[in-house]
Amino acid sequence: MQKVQEVVKPSALPVTILGVIALAFGVNLIELFCSAGLPAVYTNILSLSNLSAPVYYFYLFLYTFVFMLDDMIIFSLAIITLSKVGFTEKYSKWTALFGGVLIAVLGIILIFRPELLMFG
Repeated sequence: MQKVQEVVKPSALPVTILGVIALAFGVNLIELFCSAGLPAVYTNILSLSNLSAPVYYFYLFLYTFVFMLDDMIIFSLAIITLSKVGFTEKYSKWTALFGGVLIAVLGIILIFRPELLMFG
């Protein structure tokens, strides 16, 4: 808990914000290349390779695994960090409330105005 308090001190806040921005930029840059044209090119190459069905699906699985690897690493680090730091009861209640309200709002939008969630 002491380490978390040191990170959120006003003197450390600019560095913390810059670190979060750099991490978010790096992750989104990697995700952009993985989710834009690369899957289309990859599956096209697989289709043109005349592979058997098991081999074709193995390569699709392999691509999906590598695509998700950074997410699995970040999630694992978050779980390890939270197991060391721990949740406070107040934090747990507020995050559960926020998550529940967010899901409820998205559900209502999907039922009554799904066009609000459409791109383009």
